[in-house]
Amino acid sequence: MVDAGRPAHVGQLREHLADSGRSVTDVRAVLLTHGHPDHTGLAHTFRQGGADVRGHRQDAACGSRCRGR
Repeated sequence: MVDAGRPAHVGQLREHLADSGRSVTDVRAVLLTHGHPDHTGLAHTFRQGGADVRGHRQDAACGSRCRGR
């Protein structure tokens, strides 16, 4: 998966994955292109599902915004 999206879109994410016969736990990796909340907001959802979430080390400074909280 490339980018994680906004927390408000978790329902849409789950619906689109279900339409493909998948769930969040089927996503193995997420690449975050940059640290803005509209790209990182659901990173914690994917981490909780077991995905390896990666991004640039300079974006780690965005703190809680990277976790969508």
